[in-house]
This record gives sequence, structure tokens and C-alpha cells, in this order.
Amino acid sequence: MISLKETIRVERPVEECFDYTADFRTTPEWDATAYKARKISDGPVGLGTQFEVRCKLPLGSIELLYTITEFEAPNMVSLQAESWLFSAVDTIYFGSEGDQTRIDYHADFSYKMPF
Repeated sequence: MISLKETIRVERPVEECFDYTADFRTTPEWDATAYKARKISDGPVGLGTQFEVRCKLPLGSIELLYTITEFEAPNMVSLQAESWLFSAVDTIYFGSEGDQTRIDYHADFSYKMPF
């Protein structure tokens, strides 16, 4: 398994940061590998919402199906990603720090074939 952990701080309210990030249609705006994303389920963003996200690979691209598996607004959202190459769990935590919001992003990748 490969893990990725990133932390950023932004000068926006925690609720605004949560709403923006939990809606994975915004992924191409903040993930350098993502270039296309769309919501494929009906209703508002919440538990069970699904997104298709297309990401660049060194040779070509890959489509990921993301499903929100935990949704605790405005503190945490977790998504399960599936593709032919790997599965991933992305968990994003949000917390207020004065006038800023701290965002902790954790992703664990499990590859379906040896590398």
C-alpha cells in the first residue's frame, strides 16, 4: 500500500472549505493529476454520492469511480475510489485555526497488480 498525506491552511471558513472539497467535481481545481470530474448520482452531495474522475497517468489516463463513504460536515469526508489499476481511500479532515481552515488530506492506495 502507498500512502499520501498533505496538510494545507487556507483563509476561508471551515464550512466553505468542506463544501468545496467534498464536492469532487472540483477535483481538477486542486489535484494536479485530475483533469475531468463529474457527479453521477442524483441529489445533493452527501453519503453515497458518486463521482467519476479522470486522472493523468505517465502513459495515458485512468477513470476513477469515487463514492462518499463517510460524511461528517464540516469536519470530515471519506471517499472510496475504484479503478482497474488500484483502489484508494481518500479521507479529508477540516478544522478551524483562528481565521484559517486546516485541511489534512490522507489517501491510501492499494494496487491490483504488482509493481
